[in-house]
Amino acid sequence: MSRAGTVAPLEKYFSGVNGKADRPIIADPENIELNRAQVQITALPKTAITLGRQRINLDDQRFVGSVGWRQNEQTFDSARIEWSGVENLKVDLTYAWNVRTIWGIDGRDGRPQGIDGDNVFANISYKTPFGTLTGFAYVVDAENAAVVRNASKTFGARFVGAYPVAKAFKLNYAASYASQTDSGRNPNDYQADYYLVEGGADIGAFKLGAGYEVLGRTMGSRRPASRRRSPPCTSFRGQRTFSWSRRPTASVMSTARRAMAGNRQALSPT
Repeated sequence: MSRAGTVAPLEKYFSGVNGKADRPIIADPENIELNRAQVQITALPKTAITLGRQRINLDDQRFVGSVGWRQNEQTFDSARIEWSGVENLKVDLTYAWNVRTIWGIDGRDGRPQGIDGDNVFANISYKTPFGTLTGFAYVVDAENAAVVRNASKTFGARFVGAYPVAKAFKLNYAASYASQTDSGRNPNDYQADYYLVEGGADIGAFKLGAGYEVLGRTMGSRRPASRRRSPPCTSFRGQRTFSWSRRPTASVMSTARRAMAGNRQALSPT
């Protein structure tokens, strides 16, 4: 499978790589790319093996994702194995040797076209009657000297589910925790925590929801961490968000998710 992508707007803005830094940044540079070129093997029972340049979206893409809201998609030159040989259990393992970033063919320096490294993404999930429990370990490498500060290790867990109380009444909930530290040749010495709690209800055509999300940063005597630590992962920042919504057709926490969209971008453009 292969897929090409093209973005060619009139760049009357700062794209991050066109040198117009006196203008506000819109991280959608002109680009011509082959963002997917993969082969998938499904000959083994309950197993899918995908090789080549591919899209990888894990859970809610808080840590690993394609940054699909940008004009240029982030993809991975990688080998991925997905196994579901045990009922309700899924094991998802990826080794990625290059991250194809959103910066495109003009990417350079701290915003490169691609980032070489030995990246390992391990994601194991188990479905229960009340929701899905996921454990994950993401080791991010960065061999390019300009972005070596992005190397990190992230370990955490997530639980998300829904419970029908009545025909027109359903509860929704999610909780997540992760801890991230520097890794490899990263010159920063840091440890940061992330956690999220969300709850909501579907009542007829209405959706009610509230959530609390904390993106931590280094505390104590350790040196401040870089704000752009991990190419395919969202760096933690000193930010707290709280939001609630009460509107027809609006997804639970849609307001908070829009507010956090900039933080979820893989190589943060700011």
